[in-house]
Amino acid sequence: MNILISINEAYELPCKIMLASLKKNTNEEINVYLIYSDFNNKKLNEFKKYLLTKMGINIFTYSINNLNIKDYLPIYSYFGIECYFRIFAQEILPKNIDRILWLDSDILINGNIKGLYYMNFNGKYLIACENMNDNKLSNKRLNLPESNIYFNSGVLLMNLEKIRTFDVLYKSKIILKEYKDKIIFPDQDILNILYFNKIKYAKPEVYNYQIRGQKDVDSEYIKAFIIHYVTSYKPWKIKFNNNSNRLYYKYFKKINRCKYFYICICNRIYRIIYFFNKIIKEKH
Repeated sequence: MNILISINEAYELPCKIMLASLKKNTNEEINVYLIYSDFNNKKLNEFKKYLLTKMGINIFTYSINNLNIKDYLPIYSYFGIECYFRIFAQEILPKNIDRILWLDSDILINGNIKGLYYMNFNGKYLIACENMNDNKLSNKRLNLPESNIYFNSGVLLMNLEKIRTFDVLYKSKIILKEYKDKIIFPDQDILNILYFNKIKYAKPEVYNYQIRGQKDVDSEYIKAFIIHYVTSYKPWKIKFNNNSNRLYYKYFKKINRCKYFYICICNRIYRIIYFFNKIIKEKH
């Protein structure tokens, strides 16, 4: 199973948690391909060693810097430059890889995802899941047909053999120039424009269950094979106030016990304060 990731040092911990959950839920050999730009060599070697010795995961690393693309990639909001690298993966990955699964680091694997990984492309370039929020607004913003299914870019099965026939570098530069004032979600918007009508869709409730913000979610997330924390509120942060964190903490505890206990204590204090503030506001 080929897995594509792109992180910097700040996302090392959540990436480990994501990969630990993947390892737990598959009996297949896992080959991780990391595309990076800004990663301290010592930290990178430690990360590679950890995956290989502690998890039994093979890892191969590639620097994006030799593509000379960073100069024209704008940074939006809290999105790092790493989010773009999935767009250009086919330019740097070995040519003998014909399919690879991109997984964001703010993901938890909660079941066997072989059904997604070995899904037939049926001639399409990507397999993705519908973005479960504001699709009509996104289509309008990007001048896409109202009937288009705007997809979430956090889980992407990539048909590299097909994508290599597409001049992605050139087309992406054109999109960035034409849509620079309309782009909000950089990689996701670009990919939706780039691969319009070239997508096969998988079920989001199974393969990309998207949890948004500070609110409880229904129990359906437990049935999902892939749980995706899509907003800036992440389960490894103190202020995450969501009932889905119990699944996440199971892996968090194994990866970094000290950080786990610190987050748990601070999170409990935050929840208590949040609860009493809510009561006070309701009385007023």
